Amino acid sequence: FYPKDDTPGCTTEGQDFRDHLPAFQELGAQVIGVSRDTLASHEKFGTKYDLPFPLIADIDEALCRMFEVLKEKNMYG
Repeated sequence: FYPKDDTPGCTTEGQDFRDHLPAFQELGAQVIGVSRDTLASHEKFGTKYDLPFPLIADIDEALCRMFEVLKEKNMYG
């Protein structure tokens, strides 16, 4: 799970997962990115940074709620 496509932190993390993908695969793990961005946003983000794993558009926050990853903002509203 990550907050938003094409932001500095999320981009760095995506590139790190991309660069270390073989190590995850050797362990039998599959890398999947999930955020509340749209499918169109994911397609641009994945293409721009050559991300070789699926990005899931959780627009309705169903997965975020299921895995309890949403947090209340404590700054700026």
